[in-house]
Amino acid sequence: MFILKLDASGNFAWAKKLDGLNFISCFSLIADGTLNVYISGYFTIVCNFDPGVSNFTLNGAGSNFISKFDQAGNFAWAVPIAGSIFSSTVDASKNVITTGSFSGTRDFDQTAATFNLTSFGVKDVFIHKNEFGLPCLRCTN
Repeated sequence: MFILKLDASGNFAWAKKLDGLNFISCFSLIADGTLNVYISGYFTIVCNFDPGVSNFTLNGAGSNFISKFDQAGNFAWAVPIAGSIFSSTVDASKNVITTGSFSGTRDFDQTAATFNLTSFGVKDVFIHKNEFGLPCLRCTN
């Protein structure tokens, strides 16, 4: 998967590649007021989210994610999301709010704490908000 930025005139600014061991796809891309870029999507097995010289991998068999890049295309963070993502937005405080569906019991807290939701049917809908400026202890599974 790649992320490409063009300036207001359509000129190339930068491009970044995310490496997945098997499959990675992007569902949505949004920007905040300071032009940070947030992408959400799906990957299988293992994905390196840092297109720079470092590695930042998440492991998961069929996992959804949200990842942030600054306006220059530098990697900031990536977190797994416990469910299928429908859409995402960023509020004025740069918190990412995501909606989607899930089944069974899933932990929606990316820190060492636990916040389990249990579906009542085959699939239920979730709304997820997290202050991603806080330390993410489970981001490097």
